[in-house]
Amino acid sequence: MDDFCRAISSSSPASIQVCVIPKGIEAAVDKEHDVIFNVLEPLKILLLKAEVLKIRDAKVSELPNVFDFPASSQTWVSCLDEVSEMEQRQLLQIVESNAPVEHGFEMHAALLKYCQSFERCPPFNNDMALWEGEGHGDRLGRKYNNPYKGTEYHSVERGLQRAKNAAEADNDVLAFKVHRENVLMYLERQYGKINNCSNALLDFIKEKKRLGCLFHPYTRPVEDSIDLEKQLYHAKLLLDDYAMSFEREAPTPIKIQILREQRFVHLPKLYDETNRGVDVAIRRFNTAIDKKNNKKTVLLFQKAVDTLDNQLIRIRQAGRDLFEHDLDISSRGVDIHPCDPSSIDHVVWDVEEPEIGPNLAII
Repeated sequence: MDDFCRAISSSSPASIQVCVIPKGIEAAVDKEHDVIFNVLEPLKILLLKAEVLKIRDAKVSELPNVFDFPASSQTWVSCLDEVSEMEQRQLLQIVESNAPVEHGFEMHAALLKYCQSFERCPPFNNDMALWEGEGHGDRLGRKYNNPYKGTEYHSVERGLQRAKNAAEADNDVLAFKVHRENVLMYLERQYGKINNCSNALLDFIKEKKRLGCLFHPYTRPVEDSIDLEKQLYHAKLLLDDYAMSFEREAPTPIKIQILREQRFVHLPKLYDETNRGVDVAIRRFNTAIDKKNNKKTVLLFQKAVDTLDNQLIRIRQAGRDLFEHDLDISSRGVDIHPCDPSSIDHVVWDVEEPEIGPNLAII
């Protein structure tokens, strides 16, 4: 019922009939009888016109052929008898109301996308979408466990799991928003660090895109000058800070689990193997500095910045869509980086300062 209601939640069906299998024949397939009101609960996410929804007992001819029917249908009892007339009216009033309905599963999908944008390692990124207990060790053909979902859960993974339970298992939007707020407040600290490092790097790049400076599109400083060397090492310092800002914050219990997993896999190497663009670009840039290949160093620096910016842009784009499915703005519970004027574009390297390109703010 959950999947069906979600699939049609954005449409306007002309007619829906919910046919309820009578109580008493579930023993034929060795199953327990479900509480009917809980079964009908997902209908509350629908927004239908009056008289569209009909709930009735299923006819014998409509029952699935998996049942070995008793000789007499007199042993069957209508499940709808368990739902009072008041409860039925309340359900229909919700479904047929003109008030828009917030869908927890849609809000959870947006939250999941935002959380995943902070995790660079694809296996750990994918694990965020799974239910508790899924995605560990040999289940995915891996020889290591996810240290963020071990005996101790990382705050983001734990909050995301609770939000998933509230939104998808319980359809409790209010509880979901509480868990979402906890997750976002945790991630906001890391986003602040990333944003600060990005801004410091951008200020440096803007300053050095002027005539005669390191990143000017058409001219460069004098080769082998002390000033050029200082600019390159300043660029290296800011780039290293920017790269490190993307490393996920973790409390001591999670750091212990990370160290334990080092017995099976070297996690920095794992991140390197699954994100070769980031690590290779930075490594090549550092090598070029050591070899004093200044022209190549500038190009590799630009490549490294663009590669790191890819993740920041994903974070900002996911943040922009985070509350897309919230109908009541006042009940969001938290407003992530509300004063962030930052761009969601890459640096335009071939344009001289101050014309660096559009500055699109997240609203």
